[in-house]
Amino acid sequence: MTQFTEKDFARLPFNPMGKKRLSGTQLKEILKPIENEKEERQEELLRWVIAMYDQASPISRAYPDLKQRKMCAAAVAGITDEATIDALIDNTIEGIPEMVNNYLRLYGHNRLWAMIVAQEAQFWEYQYRLLKPVDGSKDKEILQSIELKSKIASELDITSTRLDGYYQKLYSNDDDMASISRNKHLTPEKMADVNRG
Repeated sequence: MTQFTEKDFARLPFNPMGKKRLSGTQLKEILKPIENEKEERQEELLRWVIAMYDQASPISRAYPDLKQRKMCAAAVAGITDEATIDALIDNTIEGIPEMVNNYLRLYGHNRLWAMIVAQEAQFWEYQYRLLKPVDGSKDKEILQSIELKSKIASELDITSTRLDGYYQKLYSNDDDMASISRNKHLTPEKMADVNRG
């Protein structure tokens, strides 16, 4: 896993690796969905959201794989509890989606990036559901499950195409990225390869 330093996050409005406690009036709005959590946990989750979802975070370019990105963001945020890391990966911590939305709205300043974040999450949710085995004990249930998978596959394709378009718009001023998007589907993996090269 790539080792990041505090300096790598200097362009972000709040440094998730900084030594000082993150503070600010607008941060209270971001933390509102988890305001009943202990302060230490609030701080860790806030640092994770910033490291994971800020467009300027070096994590998004270093790790095209969503799971790896979430694990790296956890390390950057100082989260060591395995159950918390698993819950962040599985998106099962109540309040996190609202925190992400609030952060992107208040600090993202880029609707296109916010759409990429949402569509990427949707893509992997569809992918996960598509990989699950067909469920049912009767022919009718099995047919319904197969039909549902067909619809999910169609939505997955639409989402993938939509993401390609968003990435192309986002990186249209980047000659390397624009070249890839004109010649092939732009994927997070290809974005990472360009950024490494």
